[in-house]
Amino acid sequence: MQNQDVFRYRVVLSHDADSGLVIAEIPSLNLADQGKDGQEALQNIQDMLSFHLECLVLEGEEIPREESLEEGLYVQVKVPVVAA
Repeated sequence: MQNQDVFRYRVVLSHDADSGLVIAEIPSLNLADQGKDGQEALQNIQDMLSFHLECLVLEGEEIPREESLEEGLYVQVKVPVVAA
């Protein structure tokens, strides 16, 4: 079985009055996505986050950790540990 690290990031949800969509943002990574409701926006941002972190791993980049300890909504993803 492959070892995995768990990464957790704070998500901010907002409503775009013009489009009627819900926007999900991860401020610490400057990532955002949208959905027709909060559930879809959260799923989309989690999918985007997984893809973003997998790309960092493939490029040999360090994955940033969330530094915020604020109360709020968080998403988490598991990323395979790559041996150096």
